[in-house]
Amino acid sequence: MVFKSSSSDNAKLTPSSTIKLNNGAQHPVIGLGTYLLKDSASIAQAINTGYKALDTACFYHNHKEFGKGVRDSGVPRESLYLISKVDPWTGTVRNARQSILQSLQDAQVGYWDLVLVHSPSGGKSVRMGAYQELSTLVEEGKIRSLGVSNYGVKHIEELLNSKPKYTPVVNQVEVHTMHSNSEVVEWCKKQGILIQAYCPLARCRSLKDERIGSVAEKHGATNAQVMLAWLIGRGLVPLPKSGNKERQQDNLQSLKVELSDEDNALLNGLDMEMDVDGQFMIQSM
Repeated sequence: MVFKSSSSDNAKLTPSSTIKLNNGAQHPVIGLGTYLLKDSASIAQAINTGYKALDTACFYHNHKEFGKGVRDSGVPRESLYLISKVDPWTGTVRNARQSILQSLQDAQVGYWDLVLVHSPSGGKSVRMGAYQELSTLVEEGKIRSLGVSNYGVKHIEELLNSKPKYTPVVNQVEVHTMHSNSEVVEWCKKQGILIQAYCPLARCRSLKDERIGSVAEKHGATNAQVMLAWLIGRGLVPLPKSGNKERQQDNLQSLKVELSDEDNALLNGLDMEMDVDGQFMIQSM
């Protein structure tokens, strides 16, 4: 897998730029999170603004609106990278398969480019069984790639030790300037597993931080753009959520922000393990 580790690469990136996954597939360098977005127009708008990767989940209960937005955008399905997640705690292992089949029926997008097991919650047999069930959908062409979310190192080691037919290509976890999640991030990089960063803007809690602001001012950027550029420069894929057209556009402009080593050193020093989503403890279960 090729990670964009040099911040100087950011200025050359566009929303169509990709990172090669460990199975050879190409993943866009930035995506749109859609948690609590129930407006199909916002989805279509984001796609027409330039987003190629869009992330949803069974837990979000918005597959119908998500799919309508994709269709209404007028952009060919094959030009997009669509992601969903399945809840492993919904009762039985079999529910993982049924949940994804239902999601495809609701979204009407044909297939998912990537499906993640949303959490390691539910115990070993449930999460392992869910992953195995999803593997059958890869064989049937309903899913192109598999991954996980909120997994700690031991959860992924457990999965890899089982020698799955399809190696996880992604681990989606909370990462932002105030929560580097460094143990999981660095371990996954060594394993060739891409990190998708949810809550990349710390749910707006750092958008007025003066230290980030000092970097933003130097680059004629916003705090949000700097926070996203920091993630992209580390080879992570941020998934900022917004239904607002201007903010969607502004977030894509982070691809043009070129942070210096000095900037990165300052931003690296902001880590305070501030878990805004409350899922960090699950990684240690």
